[in-house]
Formats: sequence, C-alpha cells, structure tokens
Amino acid sequence: MKRGRPTLAEQIRRNEAALNQYLHAAHKSLIVTSTNNPLAGADELPHRGPKRKTADAPPESVVQREVLAALRAHPKVAWCGRINSGTAVAQNSDGSSRYTRFHTIRGMSDLLGQMRDGRMLAIECKRDHHGRLTEDQAAFLDKVRENNGVAGMAWSVDSAIEIIERTEK
Repeated sequence: MKRGRPTLAEQIRRNEAALNQYLHAAHKSLIVTSTNNPLAGADELPHRGPKRKTADAPPESVVQREVLAALRAHPKVAWCGRINSGTAVAQNSDGSSRYTRFHTIRGMSDLLGQMRDGRMLAIECKRDHHGRLTEDQAAFLDKVRENNGVAGMAWSVDSAIEIIERTEK
C-alpha cells in the first residue's frame, strides 16, 4: 500500500474485513465480498427491478417530516421524534473501521412518541397508501397495539391524525 490516502478498493477491502469480523463475533454466517457488498460500486449492485412509484406521491422523507411536524403540534401528543435505524461502517483515524448498528429492535417504526394519556405512539410512514409494511414492521405495530399503544401506517398528515383520533382512550 502506498503512503497517504488509501484507494477506494483498499477501503472496500478494509470495510469487508471489518464487517466479516463483526459478523463472526456476532455468530453470523454471512461473509461479505465485493459481489454482495453495496460499497463495492454501483456497477456491481444487483438489479432489484423497477420501483413502483406514484407520480404525485412525495418521497417518504417528506411524508415523515410533515407527519412529525403535525404530531408535535397535536394537542393529544406529549412528544414525538424520528428514530434513525440501520447500520454503518465508520473509519477510524488509524485506518481501521468499525461496524455500528443504530438500534436493535427489528421493524421499529419511523416515528415514536407518547400520547398525553401515557400511551406509546408508533407511526410507520410510507410514501403513499399503496406502501407495504415488512413483516417486522407489522409485528412491531401489532406489539404496540397489544399493549394499549397507538400505532399505524401513515402516508399523509391526515392519515396520521386519523390513527390518533380513532384510538381514543
């Protein structure tokens, strides 16, 4: 390796090695290679097929921001916030890297909060009413409802308010 800044290929190899080390420590059998690593380059990513998009539907991030602002202003909501989830490989200053998971609850909703009456609030945002919940997301929302929480899937401010209004205590 040359002195100075590592090449992209060297960074990818380091990231793969760090990820494999983490997965081995976590007793996972997946081995990351350049053929299944999304950091390996756009040309090597598997084709997932066309995404079904509604022409008029805003991106999910816009829906989340609008719903979050409405929930924070709603008189029945004590607090609400965006929950970041996922994983990342961070580069350390010494050239090593580390794998970080942002939370460990599978299917956790995009927005979590609490109603003024004490119940938990969980809202999963989708870009339009055709959005589908994953099995983990559906199970999380069901668990919140089973424990007297307020939960649902929202694709607009109106649908989020409807979730709150239809689950009166």
